[in-house]
Order: sequence, then structure tokens, then C-alpha cells
Amino acid sequence: MLSAVIVIPLAGVLGWLPRCILKKRGFRHSPSAVTAVFSVHWVAFSLSVLAIGGATQQGPVPSPLSQVLPFVGDTASTNVVMISSLLVGVSYAAMVLLVAFLPRPHYPGPVGGTG
Repeated sequence: MLSAVIVIPLAGVLGWLPRCILKKRGFRHSPSAVTAVFSVHWVAFSLSVLAIGGATQQGPVPSPLSQVLPFVGDTASTNVVMISSLLVGVSYAAMVLLVAFLPRPHYPGPVGGTG
């Protein structure tokens, strides 16, 4: 709870970074490769959040993933959290690298002339 003051704004800035880089490099829209990696990133992020279990004074609380899919055990849920968290970091790094090194777009001139 105490680190939320730092983590939430930092997550916002990191999420905004690829958009800022694209805009600065002259892109008007997100290229397909960046959109695909972005989709993988958010699916992995969602899975990592849904697979995290909780703990209270009364005992452990199963993850939302385990509640929806009861055949998913605690070990599998923990593995999903680890793999998806790793995938979140890798996909974010791939997205930033793609954004930084994609060739700049060449848009045609204005439609209908300048007049």
C-alpha cells in the first residue's frame, strides 16, 4: 500500500513511453508489430494479476483464476504468475525496442491539395 504512491504513477509513465516515442518519431498510428506485442503484453499482465492468490489471517485466499477454473491448482497458478510476469517484462522491452528502431513512416502529402 505504501509503495502504490510510486508504483502507480511509474506504471502510467512506462505505459505512456511507447506512445511518446512513436509520436516523436512521426507516427500517426501504431504499427501492426507494436500492436501485436502490446496485445501480448496486456494479456500476460491480466493473467499475472488474475493468477495471484491472497492471504488473510484466516488462511490463504485462492486466486481468481483458481476460483473460475477449479482444476487449476496452486502450483499451476504460481507457475502462471511467474511465466506471465516474465512475459510482461519481455514484451514491454520488445515493444520499446520496436518503437525505437522501426523505420520512420513516409506519409503522402495532404489529400485534396493545399488550397
